[in-house]
Amino acid sequence: MNISTPISESIFAAFLMCKHKAYLKLTGTTGEKGDYEKLQLRLTREYHRKATAHVLGAEAARDNVEGPPSLLDAIKQGPALIVNTTAAVGGLSSRLDALERTADTQSAGGFEYTPILFVHDEKVTREDKLRLAFQGIVLASVQKEESAKGKIIHGSQLTTSRVHLAPLLDAARDVIRQIEEVRDKRVVPQLVLNQHCSACEFRKRCREAAVARDDLSLLGGLSAKEIATLNCKGIFSVAQYSHTFRPRKAGRQRPAGAVAPRNSLALQALAIREDTIYVAAKPSLPAADVHVYLDVEGLPDRNFHYLEPLLLP
Repeated sequence: MNISTPISESIFAAFLMCKHKAYLKLTGTTGEKGDYEKLQLRLTREYHRKATAHVLGAEAARDNVEGPPSLLDAIKQGPALIVNTTAAVGGLSSRLDALERTADTQSAGGFEYTPILFVHDEKVTREDKLRLAFQGIVLASVQKEESAKGKIIHGSQLTTSRVHLAPLLDAARDVIRQIEEVRDKRVVPQLVLNQHCSACEFRKRCREAAVARDDLSLLGGLSAKEIATLNCKGIFSVAQYSHTFRPRKAGRQRPAGAVAPRNSLALQALAIREDTIYVAAKPSLPAADVHVYLDVEGLPDRNFHYLEPLLLP
């Protein structure tokens, strides 16, 4: 790993999703992008073009600058908008979708700008806000002024959400410090499979490594915090975890109407170890003269349901 490797926004975003993925990117490792990841990249590029046209159309000033060769020179000129630019300073680098001038008055280093981030998803997540804060930190190093606010343009309707950056800057700096520790001290983060794996270029590599060591994250229901707690108890594999399962005592029946027991991951681990199907509890199905089946299909990201079939057998 090269100690001088700059921390880019892509590495910062990867660290928020998976620390091990960020480590692999820092080492220059490349993976194989799957169809879903390729689709997401294509949607991001298309949305970026659409959002760029949107902000330029909303701010029809003639002095807007697109893709300037020097961000600092562009800031000194003071256009209303600067779009499609990059900044690299102090070991940090970031692509900046758009910058908006906050005031007509010029400071010592030039005009002041705030970052605008384009996100094609309908909902803005904390990770999106932290990415915007990261951009604000990089921008502050260029213009010598810290932005108090920023904007995220997101969703099919190009909705604008204003974000207060001040509460997020410390959290973003903490993430940067953790990435620097991984890079400079050669700290290898623990590999933990998570929901991001399905959209990750390293999914095959990481899963093979997890299977080889019978990693706890293969169960899927354990959080990174729960796995760390088990590791502190000396439990590192699915096989070890399976020995923690304790069945209910014989003769103790669950009262009628009682809530079914929570899914036991320890029992799941035991089933995997012994290659056996276990029934945690006898299912209790309510009797009824009429059965109704409801199947709802939709897009959770948009809170939109487009199909709600109802079947009466």
